[in-house]
Amino acid sequence: MQTSTSRWSSIQNAGIPLIIVGYLVVIALNLWTLHLGPAIVVYDLSLLPYGGLLSIIVFDSWGTVGGLLGIILFYGVVVYGTVEKRRLEVSLYLLFSTILLATVAGLIYDRFFDNTKFLGTLLIAAGASTVAEAGLAAVIVLLLAAILRIFSRWRSGEKASLIVKKWAYLDISFLLLALTFVFVLQPFYIPTIAYNWRGHELAFALGVIATVFYVTIRRNGQIWENQEGLTHAR
Repeated sequence: MQTSTSRWSSIQNAGIPLIIVGYLVVIALNLWTLHLGPAIVVYDLSLLPYGGLLSIIVFDSWGTVGGLLGIILFYGVVVYGTVEKRRLEVSLYLLFSTILLATVAGLIYDRFFDNTKFLGTLLIAAGASTVAEAGLAAVIVLLLAAILRIFSRWRSGEKASLIVKKWAYLDISFLLLALTFVFVLQPFYIPTIAYNWRGHELAFALGVIATVFYVTIRRNGQIWENQEGLTHAR
């Protein structure tokens, strides 16, 4: 059995603390702008040539804060379903891609959809909810890729060990949870150009596209692929 020290070492090596710290920084900045006054911060950033690059630090709701904390659980399932030597890479991808893509989604929204002005200044769209939306997109693609790999092996005549079945059930469960969030609880396909919806659409689409490319290029191995018991049926 793993000792508490070895478990913590495994968590560190997987990069999970980096995701937690990175998202805590985003949350801390959101709370700081809440203290300053989100409307004031948005106006001040809108006066800057590249103020939109800081759009995700502006507080928009407590739901966003909860979403940034909650999605770390989804990341954990994806990261620990990956072979150990690639876990840190997956964690870094999830951390930096979601923040980058959320920022890009905000910039695209500002460029093509936003026309909100105050005192003659075009205001930037702001809020970190797009970070969680890009993250869910990445999670959905990564979980779906893992599930398809399992089923393709089963169809080729391989038997599944108990651990493979457990990972299949876990991946499917979290995939359904993620899909429920983006299509039911926080549907991004609402026919409106409001940032809370169109911004989410953009972040989700960018997250899907980027992660499909990532999965295609890197082809991360799954932890269950090295387990005994996944053998060809006779």
